Amino acid sequence: MLKTIEKIAGKGTPLCESLQKLYTLCEGVTQPTQQSFTFLNQRFGDGNRPDPNKITDIVDVMVDNDRELYDLMSYTRSPSRAVAWATWMKAANAFLEFHEAKPLSSEQFKRWFLDGGMSLEEGMKGAVAKIDSKRAERKAQLAENQGV
Repeated sequence: MLKTIEKIAGKGTPLCESLQKLYTLCEGVTQPTQQSFTFLNQRFGDGNRPDPNKITDIVDVMVDNDRELYDLMSYTRSPSRAVAWATWMKAANAFLEFHEAKPLSSEQFKRWFLDGGMSLEEGMKGAVAKIDSKRAERKAQLAENQGV
């Protein structure tokens, strides 16, 4: 549709830019965002649908290898859902940056899940469970070290 607007309104004209912004606001996502969605589908999806198992795997690896995220997981003030989400966004945006694609905001990531026909909760369920598991493991280790 954006190409059609360019043909009718004239590529690069103020009218064209205004119509494209209006269309994007009402109906779709911008081309750079769509390109980022495509990269995410290729790496973390199954077809055009997010793959919760791949998301869980990257959250599992990333939270153990990033000090800031590990500390966030270790201190239980943040809910597991927030830790999993922060980890997923950091990992996915690093992947997009590597491919020189547009990094995404939290809302855009939510849109990626919705465009794939999946709720955010459904897509992140495994990653949240993995964070819960890691927290329980850590708590058990601390109790064992303290002789409790």
